[in-house]
Amino acid sequence: MGDNTVKIALKLLLITLVAGLALGLTNAVTKDPIQEQELAAAEAARREVLTADSFYEVPLDTLKANSSIQWAAGNDTVTAVYGAKAADGSFAGTVVEITGKGYGGSIAITVGVDQHKQVSGVKIGTHSETPGLGAKTANPDFYGQYAGMDAQKEIAIGAGENGVVAISGATVSSKAVTSAVNIAATLAVEYQTVIEEAAQ
Repeated sequence: MGDNTVKIALKLLLITLVAGLALGLTNAVTKDPIQEQELAAAEAARREVLTADSFYEVPLDTLKANSSIQWAAGNDTVTAVYGAKAADGSFAGTVVEITGKGYGGSIAITVGVDQHKQVSGVKIGTHSETPGLGAKTANPDFYGQYAGMDAQKEIAIGAGENGVVAISGATVSSKAVTSAVNIAATLAVEYQTVIEEAAQ
């Protein structure tokens, strides 16, 4: 009886070691390709929301350190900021990557604001919103509404000059995206000079 228990324990230990090594090897093999795919997807999202020749990242610490502009609490949901250059080297606008809080959890959102302070585009990335409801925020029919809006004015759910139509049955998700777009647009407008100068 004792020998059997030891044998079973050793077999289980061996299986656990082999499984652990296999998982570790799989992680090591797939880690770099996954990171490359994520970087490529982020670059594609930037190019979708703002027409530009190239992008350069502006460290968030650079923006926070600017004493002439108060860093808003909502800006803490911003994950990255990029300046953009046209082919002639002139400033083309700003791209803000931000996380919205939807009904099902976090929503990754990329917002473009051009040099004229208009929202040039919005792209929804990874999310956990309800299929058929909040997940519709990732449809161009919804996020395409933001393009062309004045980034200097608040965007709201409802009719009006800077109004978007919420997804039926998904008001929380619609408001989450709109709130994130407002935060991103305000940041892009307020820090435009800082972002532009960061390229020099």
